Amino acid sequence: MTPHLTQKEALEKAKDLRKLYSHLTVYGLVNFASILIWLMSGGGYFWPIWILVGWGIGLVLEAAALGLLPLMTDVFPFLRPDWEEKEAKRMMGNIVDKPQSLMSTEVKTVSKPVLTKKPVAKKSSSRKK
Repeated sequence: MTPHLTQKEALEKAKDLRKLYSHLTVYGLVNFASILIWLMSGGGYFWPIWILVGWGIGLVLEAAALGLLPLMTDVFPFLRPDWEEKEAKRMMGNIVDKPQSLMSTEVKTVSKPVLTKKPVAKKSSSRKK
């Protein structure tokens, strides 16, 4: 949950987002142009990759600094310090917050319906032909 920001903090964050979006736009345009130049020069070794990767790393770091990327522990829960203990408890069946499908290990069987009434004999019809 995002904490409530003051007006000054919200304005500063909006300015930072505007900078990031501007950087992303320039990144896209420059890389499009470099790939176009590469194509027009006959292809060969794909040198625009260095611009794409190098500048892209910078943009990812900028987005992470703004809190736009998920935390590493959200993506990879095994990086949390208490993961081993929780995983061991889950494996032993002692954890409370496991999915409902894992809560019960008993096999549920469905019994066949039992007839409570005796079958009624069919009446013979005496039709005249």
